[in-house]
Amino acid sequence: MDRLIEQLLAVLKQTETLYEQVQPIIEKEKEAALAPDAQRLMALNGEKQALLAQLARLEQERTALARRLGTALHLPPDKQTLACLAAAVDKPYDLQLSQLHDRLKIVVENVRRSNQQCQTLIQYCLRLVQSRLGFFQHWLGQVDVYGASGNLNNGAGRGGRLLSGTI
Repeated sequence: MDRLIEQLLAVLKQTETLYEQVQPIIEKEKEAALAPDAQRLMALNGEKQALLAQLARLEQERTALARRLGTALHLPPDKQTLACLAAAVDKPYDLQLSQLHDRLKIVVENVRRSNQQCQTLIQYCLRLVQSRLGFFQHWLGQVDVYGASGNLNNGAGRGGRLLSGTI
């Protein structure tokens, strides 16, 4: 059982390290969104996606180890959480699991908060661009199109100069 606990601790430490690597990438994404530097934003997104793929793999491994450890400790499936496992294992593993659990909660919450801020910022930038495009589309009018009758429809009444709105 000690081997299972040590494997779980190793996976949790790797998870913590990866989350700590995600945090600065999100901060750089915010800077790139404000710059605006689309290429840098895409490159940072690629880096973040690679780390998230590693985190997903570690999460599957953590879940399997927690399940195996919970079964070995005769815990029901709903009690196979890190907090319950920390309470059920012997010393010094109980303290290590508990500390890692607490640190992971903090780092995951920090990443979640930063990611939410970045998402809000990017959504604001997109709305700003869309509103500017809408402004110009309104004043440019419709493009010339041939109708079903063969007549040219140029959107009469919608063209003209940008400042006065007249032809």
